[in-house]
Amino acid sequence: MTPAPADGDALREAETAALRLEQERAERAALPARFDAVCRTPADPGAVSARVQWILVLAGAEAAEILAEARTASAPARVRTAA
Repeated sequence: MTPAPADGDALREAETAALRLEQERAERAALPARFDAVCRTPADPGAVSARVQWILVLAGAEAAEILAEARTASAPARVRTAA
């Protein structure tokens, strides 16, 4: 007995879904190691490329600006609560 065309399509879809599930599981299994590698501080600052170092400098400057703006914006509220 030959499967109906719809059965063949369903079987192919199920096989494709099973392959995708296995790929996703493998990727999920690798995430903790990738996370640890990304979060680990480099032992040597020279191990980080100059471009990444510059991005970190820019991010630090941007964070300082955001903090300064937040402090300035919250200053009137601090004055009101102190009064």
